[in-house]
Amino acid sequence: MAASHAKRLTDVLACHEAPSAKARSEALAVAPVPAFRHAATAILDAWATEPDVLGTVLAAALLAAVYTAEAVRTTQALDVI
Repeated sequence: MAASHAKRLTDVLACHEAPSAKARSEALAVAPVPAFRHAATAILDAWATEPDVLGTVLAAALLAAVYTAEAVRTTQALDVI
């Protein structure tokens, strides 16, 4: 999932207290790209199994993962020999 899509997804998740059909629909509408939909569906399915987790908490966790992945990418280097 692209970082920009993930960040937009966190905005949607933060607006919902619990998983719902409306939350799922809005989240999947963020970027109708197959790879995004696959990743977002997995996140939404996991959230559905833990309905006590607030959307703001899920959004914060996802945002932390996005920023961590971006930080790791910027510190990695590839040397061609």
